[in-house]
Amino acid sequence: MSKVVDESRVKRRPRAAVLVLACVLGGGLVELAAQAGAFLLASYRSLPSEPAYSFTLSADQRAQLEQLVRHQNHYVRFDGELGWSIVPNGAGGRYRANASGLRGSRDYSGVPGGGATRIATYGDSFVHGDDVDNADTWQAQIEAAHADVEVLNFGVGGFGTDQAYLRYRREGTAGASVVVIGVMTENIARVVSRFRPYYYPQSSLPLAKPRFAVGPGGRVELVRMPLAVAADYQRLLDGDRDAFRELGAGDFYYERSFHASAFDLLATLKLARLMRYQLSGAATEVERVRAAAYDKGGESFRVLTAVIDAFAADVIRDGARPFVLLFPRLDDIERTLAGQAKWHEPLLEHLREGSLPWLDLTDAAAAEARSVGTAALIRGHFTPQGNRLVARTLFPLLIAERNRPAIAASE
Repeated sequence: MSKVVDESRVKRRPRAAVLVLACVLGGGLVELAAQAGAFLLASYRSLPSEPAYSFTLSADQRAQLEQLVRHQNHYVRFDGELGWSIVPNGAGGRYRANASGLRGSRDYSGVPGGGATRIATYGDSFVHGDDVDNADTWQAQIEAAHADVEVLNFGVGGFGTDQAYLRYRREGTAGASVVVIGVMTENIARVVSRFRPYYYPQSSLPLAKPRFAVGPGGRVELVRMPLAVAADYQRLLDGDRDAFRELGAGDFYYERSFHASAFDLLATLKLARLMRYQLSGAATEVERVRAAAYDKGGESFRVLTAVIDAFAADVIRDGARPFVLLFPRLDDIERTLAGQAKWHEPLLEHLREGSLPWLDLTDAAAAEARSVGTAALIRGHFTPQGNRLVARTLFPLLIAERNRPAIAASE
């Protein structure tokens, strides 16, 4: 019995196979194009494509965290109130600390003796004097030039202005008649952060920090940091995602950053989500704060100015005179040299409207750079010559403040 073959069905089979193959190839090309688009968009707009850095730490961050948790770092230590602090009598590279955990090569008595003038300085790495030896910090240079002056260095690398304020609340004036509140222009980006790597992914300090919120009447309210016990950080080393989420609660960058999802297995959906994130405005807001763009209506500006004002009010209450010292970044100096407006002009306006004494070092640094070049003054942080400029510019103003009458706490 002969078998009848349906030639139309035979012809349809290869056509269907070709169609399926074309769909697969087409889909693959679409996925490749989407992957390329996502990569280009993320690169061009600096958008992360993973959730809070994949809920993981880099190899360097893991190594640093293990050292800190196990107390093996000989200069920086975990601190349950401040996030991190300096080890008393600690040493690391170019840095040496005294018995009180202050950057410096000498210890200080409880009160200045022999009629000496004492100045306390608080702030971040520009106050601490990163990248120079102890003798080259601006505080040490003032002491070397004036035997009757003591300048205590309470600065800590990586600190936000909020952490500097909290250290002041713990340490106080230390017998100083003038307290310098050091604020580097980029610090505005730090005061809304709770876990440093969410703000600065390359950070070698993978630790939480406290922050302030602005409450009723503009008063600062402390938001205590999560993982306030060193042993809790083992959860991060173990990859506990809940621990990373706890660190993200109330963190400006975590809450507004792009987060991945299971749908990101398809590059087309990932690209669509990236584009949606970009159009939402959150990406622009994060970029602006990361760049320390000062917006009077923004959270970071309100928090920074409220912290500075509260800091100064506490200094006055404690019987000393506050002095706000603004440090520029390299690009601040370059903008001034180019005749461009300062990013931090809104902060200067805030200070002008108040009664606090202050100094913006940007203009002095730009004037010096015109003759010696910016590289002679600043390479990430101030060089020894840059620290000399700080000491020379600042000291006469601090002495003038010392000689003024005490400020009433109500001022």
